[in-house]
This record gives sequence, C-alpha cells and structure tokens, in this order.
Amino acid sequence: MNFRFYFVTLIFLLSGVYLKAQDFTADKVSGCMPLQVKFTLDYSTIDTTTISTVRWDFGNGTSIVSFNPPIVTYQYEGNFDVSIIIDGDNANPVVKNNYISVHSPLPATFTAEPTDSTLIYRLVPNEDITDNAAVYNYQWQYYSNDSSLYDTTCIVNELTQGNATDTVTFPYTGLFGISLKISDSYGCSDSTYQEIIISEALDTSQAFEVGNVFAPETQDYFVINPQDDAVILNFQVFSRSGILVYRSEAPIIFWDGRSNSGQDLGTGVYFYILEASQGDSIGYYSTKGFIHLFR
Repeated sequence: MNFRFYFVTLIFLLSGVYLKAQDFTADKVSGCMPLQVKFTLDYSTIDTTTISTVRWDFGNGTSIVSFNPPIVTYQYEGNFDVSIIIDGDNANPVVKNNYISVHSPLPATFTAEPTDSTLIYRLVPNEDITDNAAVYNYQWQYYSNDSSLYDTTCIVNELTQGNATDTVTFPYTGLFGISLKISDSYGCSDSTYQEIIISEALDTSQAFEVGNVFAPETQDYFVINPQDDAVILNFQVFSRSGILVYRSEAPIIFWDGRSNSGQDLGTGVYFYILEASQGDSIGYYSTKGFIHLFR
C-alpha cells in the first residue's frame, strides 16, 4: 500500500483544497441595462498564492487576465455565460452558463384615443408585455398649465396588461399634458410625455372653408388665405395621436408639410384647428377638420 499517497491526499483534504470546486461570484446577476457587475474570485476555493493567472471571459465580448477584475458593464439585454481559466488550463474552465441576465425597459409610448364625449379620452400603451416572469408598474399622470391634476397607477403582468389602459375625463377644454412611466420588477423604467388639445365641437356649417388634401411634392405649400388684411390666423396641426406637430400665426398660412422642427411629416391623416386671433369677432374662421397629407 502506498502510505505516502494516502498521507498526501489526507493533508489536501484536511486543508480544504478538495472540499470545494474552484468558483467565483458576482455582486449582482440580474438587472436593467446598462448593468454594472463586480466579479470576485472565491478565495475559499482558489489560492492566489499558488497560481499564476486567471483569465476571465464575461460573455459580452470582453475578457481580461486578473485576480481582481474591474467592474464590467453589460450594455445589451440577454443572458451571458461567464467563465474563468486558471493557469492556462483551457481544458478545464470554470463556466457559469446564463449567469448574468440583463433586461431592457418596456418603451412607455402610448396613444390618446378620443371617445364620443369631448372631454373623455382613452389612453392605450403601444408596447405589449412579452416577459411572463416580470411585474410592471404603469403610472399615468395628467397636467394642466404645468401643474399635476391627478394620477393613476396600476400593477400588471403579461396576462393582465389590458388593465394598464386608462380612461380619463378632463375637467374642461384646453391644453393638457399626459405622461406615462413604466417600471418593472427588474429595476428598468421608461417614461414619455405628450400634449393634447381638448376642444368643444364647433359648428362649422357657416365656417371658413379649408382644403383637406395636401401633397407637398406637387404643391409647394398648403395655403390658407382669408384675403382680409385685418385677420390674423392661428393654425395648429396634430398627429392622429394628438401630438401638436405644427403651429403658425400669420395673416396668410403657408405650410410646407413639415413640423416646426423642420422634419418632413409622413403620409397620413392630420387633425387641424384654425382660429383667428385678430379681426374675427363672429368666429367665422374658427373651424377644425382633417388634412390628408400624401408624399
């Protein structure tokens, strides 16, 4: 019997070298992008006084040789394998599959849909929840003149996400702001804000007539000309979701089919409101309707 072999083996067992497999840890294994993670060798399983190198592969395209690697940033969502190779022993890496899980926020875009009632709107999130493991918090807030009116919060998951749709009754006509913030159980969040005009229905039977078709490629401008030097027109154009995209105040309106920021507006149906800020005591120029823009 080889007593020397058993004696050496016993010494190793008592010292704990064979009690644990080589290992490493992370200060967090799940979160929202960009996720910063600090990795640490488990010194109860790895004796850095007896090894020369530790090569890390973080699964995100980066690697490093270090006993104490710097913080690693995961910029994209997904599941990432992490591994270490000790002293160039490529045949025996220490691998943790899908060790780091990185999540992205659900975009908080929404559509404001008018109803049969002038003051009531239905607010519908545009993005569907596809992660059946997460819980989401939807917070709707409504503003008038930069002051908060009220808010609504609901907690949903993939199966109950229809409950995140909100119906709001605005207290009066005018300009209102709407914000939506979506946060989830991974710590991710996103928010967006848009403004809508709530206006009473107008009797346009005797109102000034405005064209309803505009093709910027063949017409230089959509022109509204009252042919009255005393009149100043206020012209506003909104997207179908209620976002103000263009506004002009002038004696004659010349719209080139672009937003106020200079971006070409795409083919679609746009809602307009026309009023006279000067020279129209009877409201003849007060009208609204739809413009079909073609490119």
